Formats: sequence, structure tokens, C-alpha cells
Amino acid sequence: MKIKVSLLILEIDENASIPQFNVLMTDENSIPNKFLTTKSLEQTIQEIYDEFTHLKASYANPVLCDFKVESLQAEVLYMTTVPHGISGVKKGRFIPHGSLELKKFYERHIIERPRSVSQQPTYR
Repeated sequence: MKIKVSLLILEIDENASIPQFNVLMTDENSIPNKFLTTKSLEQTIQEIYDEFTHLKASYANPVLCDFKVESLQAEVLYMTTVPHGISGVKKGRFIPHGSLELKKFYERHIIERPRSVSQQPTYR
């Protein structure tokens, strides 16, 4: 079975009168992801960060959100929230959440997310 690790990276501008947030999307308009291979889960998540941003998992600590299985492929969804302007995008782009059409699998977790970076859970 193939296991896809997806990382939902949200960028929040808390200085706006109503906090606005953007979602990092690949050039193909999908959530950044990689298939789990011989590397550990932590290494795979860091590879996603390294490919798309200048973030480190130790700073932008991703939280496990969901897991789904469809035929011979599983997907594990992680999410992190970072302040506006610190991610240093290398590949892809941040798109305002309001202008995106995401699958319900992803959208549900964006809606249920903490409202500010300070409310983001940490598990260390």
C-alpha cells in the first residue's frame, strides 16, 4: 500500500482587522505532499518543508489531522499554521482561502483550525 503524506500549511495575517489566512498550494494546485518511502515520517515531512518553504518542522510543528484509505493508497494529513511572511516560499504559492475550491477532506480541517497562531497546539 502506498502512503501519501500531505502537509496543509496555513499562513495567518493576525494584524488584519479580521484575521486572514492563505493556503500553500503547489504549482499544480494541490496540497504539498510526498509518498512515504524508506525514510521516516519526520524526514518525509521535513522534505516537504524543504521543497516548498524555508520552514523547519521543529518550528512549524505539524499536527496530525486525518487519515484516509482509498483502494491501495492511504493519505495522512498534517497541518501547521504560521504567521504571515515567515515561510519563505521556494515553490508553489500562498492563495487566499476564500478563493480556493478544496476537497472536503482538506476543507474540514481548515474550518476547524485554531483562529490564531498562539492557539496552535504543540506536542513536544
